[in-house]
Amino acid sequence: MTVALLLGFAGGFGTATIVGAGGSGVQQSTGAVEPEAASRSSAALGSNVVSVRVTGRPFKGPERAAVTLVEFTDYQCAFCARHFRETYPGLLAGYEGKLKYVIRNFPVPSLHRYAQKAAEAAECALEQGKFWEYHDMLFRHTTTLQVDSLKRFAAEVGLDVGRFNRCLDSGEKRSIVSRDVQDGRRYGVRGTPTFFINGRILVGAQPLEVFKSAIDRAFRGG
Repeated sequence: MTVALLLGFAGGFGTATIVGAGGSGVQQSTGAVEPEAASRSSAALGSNVVSVRVTGRPFKGPERAAVTLVEFTDYQCAFCARHFRETYPGLLAGYEGKLKYVIRNFPVPSLHRYAQKAAEAAECALEQGKFWEYHDMLFRHTTTLQVDSLKRFAAEVGLDVGRFNRCLDSGEKRSIVSRDVQDGRRYGVRGTPTFFINGRILVGAQPLEVFKSAIDRAFRGG
């Protein structure tokens, strides 16, 4: 199978996307990296509604909010980090008490060698009730996600380090991360970051205004 790796951009925003032959999903990358313009659909909310499972996944906001935003993310992804820096804070502030913001994992090991273990580390932090503190720490240090750093971050956010280290070293959270990836592929995720707003897909680290338009539409029932 020939596999190409494409970088999609929309006004400077984009997503690292891995496309298998025939668009069959995320595969091991063996092809060349080529900059390409994103299709119009990259910047627009999808028309199909997907039932995205969120049970047991970490979230901020009201559990029964009228609008749920699910982010499939990779902690070593530059575009995911851009979203974290430039858009995520505005979403939390602008829709405080209204929006349910959910995180699911979608590490791409063929591109990001430390992403899988970073995702497992975040799950270990979730077990101790400090997912969001650890999530933020990971995105502030996307270039230093080696295991030693992951363990140091655990101490910095106040986790029980011994318990965290045992969790991380054992690989016990690998199956949770794998389930997220499998679900993401089934939902149509082909790269990171990818979002679902009340089940409608939005691809890439889009500007805040794009998210606001999509979320406001969802609140109106669109």
